[in-house]
Amino acid sequence: VRYVMTNHLGNLKSGCGITQKLDSSLHADMIDDITSFSTEAKSSRPVWFSVDVPEDAQPGMYKGTLKITSKEYTATHPFTIEVLNHTLPPAKDWKFHLDLWQNPYSDARVYGVKPWSEAHFKVMRPNYEMLANAGQKVITATLIEDPWSSQTYDVYGGMIKWMKEKDSTWKFDYTIFDKWVNFMMSLGIDQQINCYSMIPWSLKFTYFDEAAGKNEVLEAKPRSEEYSAHWTRMLKDFARHLKEKGWFKITTIAMDERPEKDMQAAISVIKSADPDFQISMAGNYHEELQATLMDYCVASNQHIPQQVLDERKAKGFVTTFYTACPEPFPNTFTSNQYSDAAWLCWYALHKNYDGYLRLAYNCWNENPLTDSRFGLWPGGDTYFVYPGGRSSIRFERLREGIQDFE
Repeated sequence: VRYVMTNHLGNLKSGCGITQKLDSSLHADMIDDITSFSTEAKSSRPVWFSVDVPEDAQPGMYKGTLKITSKEYTATHPFTIEVLNHTLPPAKDWKFHLDLWQNPYSDARVYGVKPWSEAHFKVMRPNYEMLANAGQKVITATLIEDPWSSQTYDVYGGMIKWMKEKDSTWKFDYTIFDKWVNFMMSLGIDQQINCYSMIPWSLKFTYFDEAAGKNEVLEAKPRSEEYSAHWTRMLKDFARHLKEKGWFKITTIAMDERPEKDMQAAISVIKSADPDFQISMAGNYHEELQATLMDYCVASNQHIPQQVLDERKAKGFVTTFYTACPEPFPNTFTSNQYSDAAWLCWYALHKNYDGYLRLAYNCWNENPLTDSRFGLWPGGDTYFVYPGGRSSIRFERLREGIQDFE
């Protein structure tokens, strides 16, 4: 187990937009998958010991020995594992709806590879295999450039190229989108594709203008004619493409933390483009919107009436909750108790939610292997795991909680 820098919120009631200097310290979090390491004399090092119990193991008590050796030292530590009379299905079949947003642009920068090259997909595989092994259900895709106003160290690019040709017709290139979706599906993450965002925080939309020979930016509010025209033509073509690929029924047009009036305007455009499009939102609870949202994730402090939850479940809709920077506790910052991550999954079961969402699986900062702090947010807010396919105690405890849920 390795240590990273974190900061501590202390008595602050929110971790959003932190401007004052916080106390910081080293915190044990990263799990480095190695078999040997060096350590100084008279010092200590935690070891994370993990056992995967085979599905066909008979219930009972199993004994083993952990052996630690060096040039001048040998120690054996006996351990016992009790295997209960319960069998979990493969992680792919877990019912818990896990939705941790991925950032493949962060992988490209950290590993120093060209985005969407063969090398890019090769280095990404260990990180997203780990995510699939936790039962991840959703592929995070981006319809436009920078949907979240550059809040992450690595800005999200657009996976679809918007092009206005010289005769003023529009063309859309789905090459990157298709590569990304196919890659994630090859890992077993294939239940849902959430496509962000029709309502970016900046309300700016980049496209390539062939006549001008450069990128142009359209600024348009959701209730304007320009907005409706811009999105209607794209969504109609996107629906066509998704149906050709066989992905239409598992795709949602997704938005997060947007005002109700803007959501209503966007929903109107979506349904006019294709009434069968599914829609996803993460944010506050709005009674007027819930019936149109197939996938609705609410902030942890929001209340959904039990009757509404039952109705949504009967319709096959997904209802989850999320934590973010506003909640100091419980949460998954590197300064939180490890048990928080498992408890969040218990809370989902208690509240009759289908699962949990977090805004960042791997939005790494400049030096993710040594310092989990970034910008105006608490340490660990922007990522669960570390480069190189390295897990964390937080992520392992989250997976433990998901197994409890199952």
